[in-house]
Amino acid sequence: MYQIMDEIIPKEYQKYLSRRSKSRKVHWIQQIALILLLVILISNYISAQSHELLMEGDNLFKKEHYDLAEEKYRKASESDKTGKANYNLGNTLYNQERYEEALNQYQNALTSSDPNVVSNAYYNLGNTHFQNQKFQESIQSFKNALRYNGEDQDAKENLMLATVSYTHLRAHETGRNL
Repeated sequence: MYQIMDEIIPKEYQKYLSRRSKSRKVHWIQQIALILLLVILISNYISAQSHELLMEGDNLFKKEHYDLAEEKYRKASESDKTGKANYNLGNTLYNQERYEEALNQYQNALTSSDPNVVSNAYYNLGNTHFQNQKFQESIQSFKNALRYNGEDQDAKENLMLATVSYTHLRAHETGRNL
């Protein structure tokens, strides 16, 4: 087959096709590299924007401007992959006594790959459930927080408080005195 090709297609044209083929491969590789570079740059830009929104939200939170901090954290949560925006948004909602919304944000923060974020989210889930007098859920959340951070003294104390509260609630429901 190659002999027939050599006879039909002149050598110079074969060389041209060979160079063109190599040129296309190089061009194709350059295009892929350019696309990857653009993806990385865009990703870094979005990450920087998210980080800046988190910092702005943190400053507003410290000043107790919870409504403004909420806006920043909501925007940051759109691109934040760390779970910190959801966690901070949960704290902002909790401080506004919007406990059900706070629960949702703490749940979202549990998907974080950062064990500190997850531990803190479980801890605050425990506090939020306690606030809603859902003591069993509170107990479970504090136990989960301790699985991630066994040294968390506040989680240990709140676990004990939630357990005692649950025991008193059960005793009251059954009519027993403690």
